[in-house]
Amino acid sequence: MWKIYLINCLALFSISQTAFSQKVSTYLTDSGLTLKSGDTLVLFEPSNFQDKYRFIFGTKGKTQSVYALREFKDSQGKTSSKDIRKFRKYAIKHFVENNDGSLLAVIGSGMILNFYVDIENALDAGEILFPNSELTESFWKPHNYITGEVSFLEYASRQPEVKIEIAKEFLFLFRNEYYRKIREDEFEFYSAIRKAQKEIQLFEPDTSIVYSASFKDVLGNYDFEKESFPIIWKQSPSRISGFNWLTPEDVNKERVELTDLYMNIQTEGFEYLPVKMVMANAFVKSRKDQYGNVDREINMIIRFKIRGTVEVGMSDIGLYSQKWLLDCEPIRIEVFSSTTLGETEMFNQWLGSVKK
Repeated sequence: MWKIYLINCLALFSISQTAFSQKVSTYLTDSGLTLKSGDTLVLFEPSNFQDKYRFIFGTKGKTQSVYALREFKDSQGKTSSKDIRKFRKYAIKHFVENNDGSLLAVIGSGMILNFYVDIENALDAGEILFPNSELTESFWKPHNYITGEVSFLEYASRQPEVKIEIAKEFLFLFRNEYYRKIREDEFEFYSAIRKAQKEIQLFEPDTSIVYSASFKDVLGNYDFEKESFPIIWKQSPSRISGFNWLTPEDVNKERVELTDLYMNIQTEGFEYLPVKMVMANAFVKSRKDQYGNVDREINMIIRFKIRGTVEVGMSDIGLYSQKWLLDCEPIRIEVFSSTTLGETEMFNQWLGSVKK
């Protein structure tokens, strides 16, 4: 009897091995790309805007979906640590054929922890990327985020003359603590004005510099013919500085005239965000509440160049405000579904990109 039992066990083990252990070192994708052991894959975003991947698993049987990011809380409910898998690079160890006929890439960064990637579906859904892909390089390329001070210098240095009023405004906005200490000492104040004028004059505008900035905006209803979401561009132009009328008189005793400065993004060619229909449907579903309302607010990171400045006349928001636009030419826009855009969540729930 025990011999029959042993034979049955061996048979089951053999079937299991046949189903899962046919290891191969190369694989030709449906798109004609050859992958091999040792190649590197980058885990991107879950394609359903959830916290788990659809086509990356923790087991050979594809029964345990892998988290993109997991947060571990302490006893007080505060985040104590994070296990981040997305945007990390993993080497392909080998490929194994599953019993449903799909080929899984076995990836990992060590001897023990392995993930199993359904190659064709993960590629089609965008859950994996290659290190040299255009999108990956865009994500890894450092951002040169524009600041309020740089925005002002881009504007001020393009004026025909750096007048005293511009230098005062620069000191008031960006050297305010120093400004408040010397504002009533006319000798120190005069010296500070001269130094500010020189600092502004030394800033040389360069139309080849690529800056980055983050914006919140809204998407329209999906266009099925274009397979794209229209970008509404509610936030352009976007104010950078101003608000003279909100400044307390005891702080602004010199009645510094504040420029109402805006960043104006030239949106021509950036009216639509291409998104595959399956992903677009998942986005809408993920943003729909129990009453059927769909929150279409998105975050954008825009890479752009400043082409110049445009004066648009007196502003209607303040007696001393003059309205100027920084004329910005976008180069590339990355759009994210995430409703927060902090430093650690900057690349969260990517939806798509538009480039010139």
